[in-house]
Amino acid sequence: MHTYNLKTKIKMKKNKKSKKRPPKKHAPAATMEAKDSTNNPTLSLAMRLKRERGTASTTPLPPEWRRSTNKKSKYLTPEDGDDFDSCQRECYRGFIYENPKDIPRSIHDAYSSLFDDLNDSGLFLYDVVQPGGKKLSLTSVTRTLVGNPGSTYKYLGLRLFSHPWCDVDENGDGGVIEGELSCHGATLVKLGYSKRCARALIETGLVNKRVIERTNKILQTNIAPLVKDGLVGSADYSLTLINKMEPFRQKKDLKNDSIHGLGKTSVSWHKDSGLQDFSSIAVYHQLQDLNVRGTNEMDDKVIPWKVALRVADSNTRTPALSIPLPSGSLYYLMDDFNHCHEHAVISGSDSFRYSSTHRVARDGAGTWKYIREKCKTVLLTMYVWRS
Repeated sequence: MHTYNLKTKIKMKKNKKSKKRPPKKHAPAATMEAKDSTNNPTLSLAMRLKRERGTASTTPLPPEWRRSTNKKSKYLTPEDGDDFDSCQRECYRGFIYENPKDIPRSIHDAYSSLFDDLNDSGLFLYDVVQPGGKKLSLTSVTRTLVGNPGSTYKYLGLRLFSHPWCDVDENGDGGVIEGELSCHGATLVKLGYSKRCARALIETGLVNKRVIERTNKILQTNIAPLVKDGLVGSADYSLTLINKMEPFRQKKDLKNDSIHGLGKTSVSWHKDSGLQDFSSIAVYHQLQDLNVRGTNEMDDKVIPWKVALRVADSNTRTPALSIPLPSGSLYYLMDDFNHCHEHAVISGSDSFRYSSTHRVARDGAGTWKYIREKCKTVLLTMYVWRS
């Protein structure tokens, strides 16, 4: 019989315990994240989009348009027929336009009323901005911001605080709009708005809800089938930047578009900033004729207002698009369109242009609620320190 002493037995037990187990195999991080986002219904839409589709900075550019054309200009218009349709379909997928006749009369009337009331209430102002962090300059258009109480929008170094489009309580938080419009707006009047202005602000909030409904229907019909798992960004618009623009025959200092030769620009090439990734943008556009006429026969030609689009890549061979818009148009920059494209507004000759640009702003450090909570924390800390 084989025997061994106590020291040998202890040594053997230690060796047995110290034997290493093979490491567990882990699924790749991307696979695990995808699984988590699929199986975890509590994740926010923003988090799911980030995990499944990335961010604005990682969104790939659209494919270059390869069709040859005999046109010498650097842009296409609807008059270019098949070339325009092909380019828009292949390279500008998220741009969708609704004809005025397809929009309910009640929406047109609501916008007409609120534009006039906000203008007469003095809410449209020029902004002083700082493009590129350099010298200060005045904007070419007047504008006002309307939205959820406490919402803000930052562009070109300037942060705008919105006028509320619903009643607010003593903490500055929004109330719910229900019933007849005439029953609401009392708290806005108490804040110093006129009754007419308060009514226009509340009407802006109501029409925003209708624009949200229209956007979501179009997203599900036109964009979701083209996206993996139908996962599209938000259209829960939290504010609208409303612009009032003068025609170039009245606003003499508008600059020409030097790159594409599109004409006088009221708003130069840009992406909308400060928005949630993959969120849509809706723009309602309405004209008011001023009967401005030139001094000679050539000046009498009416030049329409246009929206211009281009791929945000200086090396692209894809032509820009220039799209004339009749009054009452509603167009959309959907899902990831704002990630990879820029847009501009080309001035018309004879009419004022109002545009209401509905957006989904980022939450966070810029809002009134955030600032309020920070102030509360500081005051509470000072009170405790003094006590």
